[in-house]
Amino acid sequence: MISAQTPPQTVQDYYLSVPESYFRVGEDKLPFAGSREKRTKAIQTNDGKNGYLRLETEEWEGYGEVALFKEPQGGIVLGMVLTECAPGCRQSVTFLEYAPQTTEKWKNVTAAILPKLAKKALLEIYRVKKAKADEAYTEEDLPVLYVLPRYGTTVTVTVDPQFTASPIVLAELAWRNGKFIRAEDSTKQD
Repeated sequence: MISAQTPPQTVQDYYLSVPESYFRVGEDKLPFAGSREKRTKAIQTNDGKNGYLRLETEEWEGYGEVALFKEPQGGIVLGMVLTECAPGCRQSVTFLEYAPQTTEKWKNVTAAILPKLAKKALLEIYRVKKAKADEAYTEEDLPVLYVLPRYGTTVTVTVDPQFTASPIVLAELAWRNGKFIRAEDSTKQD
């Protein structure tokens, strides 16, 4: 883990304090995972005002996004989406709650705050929205990608744009009361 002397204040501070073990896509450890210097160099976009980072390096065929989300009680959740591409993309989607009172400092809360999206339902949405020239996927091979927001607090679930004629949004997950809910359900929850 890369530790800091003072508590994190910015999205970059939080990102640099995340344990090395979270910088994986599948079993593959990212080349910048263990070095504060390499993690800092991986930052291509640092939008501190909006709590957003975009990560890219020449050593890695992929990109990452990091975004801060504020909890109703004042805590911080850090979203990290790490995408490795070659060919096609696969992702690691993780949401971590900053827990300064614990030894590890971070608690993985992904399962508690991110709804499971049924592959069958996503496939049906894709079939309705796809162009005639787009691939006819099955539940198992639909190339789904999560995109963190640079502006706002809604996570977008899309089809990998490498494989479609135009962007296809499958779902939008709005941040409400410390968890994500399907955007079309957000009016029922408020």
